[in-house]
Amino acid sequence: FIKSNRIKKGSKGARGIFLCFWVMLFFWVFGGRRKEVKMEITITRINDALIKQKPIYNLLNSFVEQNANPRDSPNLSLSLRDDLDPLSRLLLNSSGKILLPLLQTFKILLRKEENRTSLPPLVLKSILSILKDDTSNSRIRTACSNVLLNATFEKDNVLFLLSHNGLRILLNNLRTSSDTNEKGSLAGALQSICFILEIKMK
Repeated sequence: FIKSNRIKKGSKGARGIFLCFWVMLFFWVFGGRRKEVKMEITITRINDALIKQKPIYNLLNSFVEQNANPRDSPNLSLSLRDDLDPLSRLLLNSSGKILLPLLQTFKILLRKEENRTSLPPLVLKSILSILKDDTSNSRIRTACSNVLLNATFEKDNVLFLLSHNGLRILLNNLRTSSDTNEKGSLAGALQSICFILEIKMK
């Protein structure tokens, strides 16, 4: 009887340990998955951080990462105009490491017609200024060209670039660049400008 009782107690203890193991495994697996879910970064959130003078470098990088693919871009799926003014003012005086993700953010934003048709001229002025700067590296100039490639789907943006020597600046960079990616982006922007001009002349 004593031996049998010990066996029962032992089996209960084993079941308890077994149950505890599965509970811990459940929380480790599913709890960990919940942590991997990233909060969606919106332009509204980035603008709010700017207004409150909080750092936005990580926010910009997260926005770029979450919207890298147009097919599943949260920003592109919303056919609402984004408030581009705060980021436009930031671009005017940006330098250093924040400049690249900022330009990549504008490239993403200008996939949307609602943003292209309401693009602040300050953005185009800033980008032309960066492209004229001999100290800009090829990654920055490529990012600038990618922004222009999307911006020039709209006639008004093309006309603005033409009135501010944009065509000459792009052609000059295409002639002097030795970077393949930069040349491809510059050629794409020039092609877009020519396409819009051809339609306008018909």
